[in-house]
Amino acid sequence: MAWLSQARKRIDAGVWEPAAVKKSRAVAQRVTMNDYYIPDLKDAPSKAGH
Repeated sequence: MAWLSQARKRIDAGVWEPAAVKKSRAVAQRVTMNDYYIPDLKDAPSKAGH
């Protein structure tokens, strides 16, 4: 039950988060701008209009 005392300390310190929030934050940190924009840029016209 060490995890319980650690959780209690985090709650008392005001920094506790539900596990689902931690997991979604971890996933969000792995997504980069390249994941969204690089595939789109290869199909975009160049400045010269080509």
